[in-house]
Amino acid sequence: MCHPTARGVSSVESRTSCPGLCRVPPGYEVTSSGANIKPCPANHYNDGSAKACTPCPAGTLTYETGLTHVASCACRAGYHRLSGLCTACELGSYKAEAGNGACVACSPFETTLQTARADAADCVCLPGYERVHSACQLMECAAGSALVLAGDAASCQCAPGYGFQGTMANGDVACAACGDGKFKDNVANAACAPCGVFTVSSAPRANRTACACAPDYEPGQNDGPDVPGGTCVPECGPGTHGRHGGCTLCPSGHFKPARGPECSKCPSPRVAASSGNTQEARCSCPHDTIDVAQEDMAVVEGLGGFIADSAESLSTALGSLVLPANASRSLWRLSISGAHSSLTVTVGDQVVYDCGRGSCSSETAINLQGMRGRVNATCTNAARGETRMTLLWYTRREVVLAAGAVVQAWWPAALPQAEAWAAARRLRPGDTVFRARDVFSKSVSVCAPCPAGLRCAAHVKNYFDAI
Repeated sequence: MCHPTARGVSSVESRTSCPGLCRVPPGYEVTSSGANIKPCPANHYNDGSAKACTPCPAGTLTYETGLTHVASCACRAGYHRLSGLCTACELGSYKAEAGNGACVACSPFETTLQTARADAADCVCLPGYERVHSACQLMECAAGSALVLAGDAASCQCAPGYGFQGTMANGDVACAACGDGKFKDNVANAACAPCGVFTVSSAPRANRTACACAPDYEPGQNDGPDVPGGTCVPECGPGTHGRHGGCTLCPSGHFKPARGPECSKCPSPRVAASSGNTQEARCSCPHDTIDVAQEDMAVVEGLGGFIADSAESLSTALGSLVLPANASRSLWRLSISGAHSSLTVTVGDQVVYDCGRGSCSSETAINLQGMRGRVNATCTNAARGETRMTLLWYTRREVVLAAGAVVQAWWPAALPQAEAWAAARRLRPGDTVFRARDVFSKSVSVCAPCPAGLRCAAHVKNYFDAI
């Protein structure tokens, strides 16, 4: 059976129990046991037509309990009642307290970033404005920058002719005038663009037309840097001549030390020079002549034997020997003594000696004269400590000067080096040894015929300057 409650008296107040309740007075709802009632909780209402309270609509926030009608649900902060419904405050307005009052508009030049704002602090300056002494004023950009609006955003960006340097502590952008050889033709926080290599530019550098070629440079075949795709090329420099990058080498027998249109002839008697010569000092005597004094050179007539006291050796009792390759070594002899079953000797990639079981002698001497390269000798079944290998090589070889040559005071000091060259096969009969590199004088009055046994090529000065 359904038992309605007594009108005006709640069973909560009387602490009575009425099982089977099916109706409740406005502002109340049946408890979970179904035998009692309680006031509607905050932000809920019941007009008496239901057993349970109904949540207030979205956008409301009422702290009172026991509401009897939906109209008693007050709009929460940030919402106002519009056509009977709690509606979010529009952009540019706010409402700080709950209730059915209207939203408040933000101050001039202010708006909100979202709807349903509940605080005046949610009002922010419109794009392009900034807050100064609690009011929004049009933004002022620092020197070299301009105000840019893009939708809802506004910012100061570097003006044409100015490049972005960074952001300062107060939020302003730092812009600096484009440097020489650069330009910038737009409003953006970006770096200045280079005009290209070998260029300069004139202030205010707000357009590519400010770009030009630097001193000693000229526009290339496709015009200069003031037009897209233009370039700067060096003016014809030392050793060359021409225009717009079409430079060619100075012809042989000429020189040119600096930028300019013409190459100069080498002065007599040193009238020879390679093409592209840049220095008068590199003009040399013609082919088959030489400008070295006779006393500053010596011609090699022949080579004698290896000098015994220049021999060096490597010994081992381990049954194997390895000597890395060295072009300056002239190998002499490898001696092996002691019992062993087999022996293999290689010089470089060549096997120069090989013996097997029963054919190896306990005393072996292998002639290596004239050979060069890595030496590798290996014995098998060699008695440790009893099988010994000794490798000898020469470091100097006798040098014989041409008959009638005058031995100058500098020759004895140079002889050991010449003998070492001879042992390393870097000096042969007919070669000439010079006292020093500086014997090729920078000024000479006569170019003498080339000495016998010496091949004199033109431009020898260039060669000796390069080594």
